[in-house]
Amino acid sequence: MIAIVPAAGRGTRLGSITEDLPKVLVPVGSRPAIDWVLDGLRQASVDLIVVVTGHLAHAVEAHVEAHDVVCVRQQEPLGTAHALLAAAPIAGGSDFVYAWGDVVASPAAYRSVVSSGPGTLGVNRVADPYAGAAVVVRGGFARSIVEKPPRGTSLTPYNAAGIGYLPRTAWSHLERVGLSPRGEYELTDALASMLDSGTLVRAVDVGEVHDVGTPASLATARDRIARLGLRAKGRDINGDPGQA
Repeated sequence: MIAIVPAAGRGTRLGSITEDLPKVLVPVGSRPAIDWVLDGLRQASVDLIVVVTGHLAHAVEAHVEAHDVVCVRQQEPLGTAHALLAAAPIAGGSDFVYAWGDVVASPAAYRSVVSSGPGTLGVNRVADPYAGAAVVVRGGFARSIVEKPPRGTSLTPYNAAGIGYLPRTAWSHLERVGLSPRGEYELTDALASMLDSGTLVRAVDVGEVHDVGTPASLATARDRIARLGLRAKGRDINGDPGQA
């Protein structure tokens, strides 16, 4: 089983925190954000992890070397679909798990997505998914997905959680994605294309997740972990023992 971890972002919303530090290496609790992600994937029995680097690539690559992963570089910061395609020489043609390197989730979140099999989208409930990707869920399946809907307009409380397990057919949808209004090639558009084509994608509620891309969300993640006193590998960020 292959997992792709995009870790190329600049983290500009974090201001001075990421001037000389890659976003995925920002500490959350006693460890960098990406360590929570890599451990969660390993606990979900992923065999091969491909980390996609970009901004300050050398620092990320040096750090993840100890995690026994393969690194590839996204040569230009052209969005999430583009980042996944950077891993195509290794993972292309296979079903694959993806997990954002700057989204901290419980080990149970990764296990629940992986155990559901290819064609699974992790979602989490939020007050308003305007800052992420709103997912309409009916009958346990994702029916539509919209990137960053205007605040207050979404008819669903579900947000794409940054974890998924996609079938090999996803590669053709990634390759056909056009530039978004933000000037990027986005995974959300590939997922929308899959849903429009009739591909069935299960929606699995993975519970609490923490996107560490803004000062506020980083503070929330740090507070959550500090209150729980979580330091050791094999502990769940929701407070339960993880599978070692």
